[in-house]
Amino acid sequence: MEKRTALAFFLSLLVLIASNAYFAKKFPKKQIEERKEISKKENAQTSALQKEILPAFPKVPEKKHLVAEIPVETDLYKLILSGEGAVLKLGLKNFRREGEDFFSVIPADLPFCPLEFTGWGKEIHFSADKKSLLLNKENEIGKVALKGKTKDGLIVTKSFSFNNDGYGFDLAIKIENVSAQEKSLANIGILCGSGFSSSQKKPSGRDPDIEEGQISVDGKINRFSTRKFKKKQTIAEIEWIAQKSQYCLLFLQPKSKTDAFIYPEEKRLILGVNFPSIIIPENGIAEKKLFFYGGPADYEIAKAEEKGVEKTLEGGFFVTLGRFILKILTFLYQLVGNWGWAIIILTILVKIFLFPLSRSSVRSISQMQKLQPYLKDLKTKYKGNTQLMNKEMMELYRKYKINPLGGCLPMLAQMPIFIAFFFALRSAIILRGAKFMFWIKDLSLPDTVLAIPNFPGGGINILPVLMGASMLIQQKMTTTDPNQKMMALMMPIFFTFIFYSFSSGLLLYWLVMNILSIAEQRFVSGKK
Repeated sequence: MEKRTALAFFLSLLVLIASNAYFAKKFPKKQIEERKEISKKENAQTSALQKEILPAFPKVPEKKHLVAEIPVETDLYKLILSGEGAVLKLGLKNFRREGEDFFSVIPADLPFCPLEFTGWGKEIHFSADKKSLLLNKENEIGKVALKGKTKDGLIVTKSFSFNNDGYGFDLAIKIENVSAQEKSLANIGILCGSGFSSSQKKPSGRDPDIEEGQISVDGKINRFSTRKFKKKQTIAEIEWIAQKSQYCLLFLQPKSKTDAFIYPEEKRLILGVNFPSIIIPENGIAEKKLFFYGGPADYEIAKAEEKGVEKTLEGGFFVTLGRFILKILTFLYQLVGNWGWAIIILTILVKIFLFPLSRSSVRSISQMQKLQPYLKDLKTKYKGNTQLMNKEMMELYRKYKINPLGGCLPMLAQMPIFIAFFFALRSAIILRGAKFMFWIKDLSLPDTVLAIPNFPGGGINILPVLMGASMLIQQKMTTTDPNQKMMALMMPIFFTFIFYSFSSGLLLYWLVMNILSIAEQRFVSGKK
């Protein structure tokens, strides 16, 4: 029986790992090659119109330099625009940890900035129509416009339209040709981003577990790993591009389909949209419009933008179930005012919901314990005849009306909820900086009480040990076969090691669930 219980745990863990691997799959190589061929053909068709042929791949700007800064502040964030119209810094006012003024999404030390031009380099010197912009409930919308001139005499204007209620804003690029001769541009692009803030690193110093790039082509979202992507790529006819970390999301959507480029640089991925050919008639204007989102990787917040940003956060069954769990958790938080207590209350509600299944499991385990002496006699009696021993065991089960799988099948039925909890809490930015009580200062981090450099989990963590101890008590309550005592000891140690660096919010859920299961075991089996 204990072997089947262990198998249930390991199968569930395998499902969790497989789910992670599936949702983090890399960009399909075949589709990239097809898109590259399309892009090459389109570039070849337009090259005859270009006066100055630039490289097929957009020229990424050099390291950013000191320029005039234009602060833009709303009730939700504060960002700094450079004098070239790039986002130098972006900090969120919510979701802050203790000691933080802002949650830094785009820090000052990134090599390349979102919304920076590619292809033009530093040749355009802009001037802004205002020195700063402050939005609030009384002043909900506002604009910042930067105008500059290229060496070819083109007048370029970047207009930003901000609002106080969201994390997204519109960008309009206008290129004016004041000459009496048609002009063309090749491979002018806009950066989406080049990674995320160092403040998102874990206490152990590792990068966030969840970091990926996304490109939407023909309605299909292609995901690829930041760590695995090594080559420059250009993909044609994209709808939007995005970069996502554990808590944050950068999203760039052109109004009409265009190309995208992916540029690996110093263990970072630089993503942007590229306009292969822009033709400006004599005394004419060319315009490009885009939407940019820089904010929390939260489904409900992203959906409120009404631009399809939430598509970057969609997933399979477990992700969808996790969002539902997060909604209930948020409702409970609004009632009790503390995320830790909300997790505990939700755990109790889940346990009540699953009680019919878990009660069946506990009863089955209890009945199996009563049969252990008989099973031991059968093993001794039919030691040399496995087939006959199994036959007699099945007769014994039928006689006492026991399902030998009755203990592990209900346990497997409960695992989808745990996996959904895992998906919900591992990226729940609402838990970032959320205190609980005693030593638990941040439910989005391990509950480290003693920091040790380069130590797994960042140092000494209490909740994983308590969780492992509660698992050990459970195992001892259900294990009667002496041959399985080593397994009963190893399983809690194994899971303590696996979950040692997990967030305290997730471990709080599992610890409370284990305590409730121990109480249930004693109640159902009649132990005192």
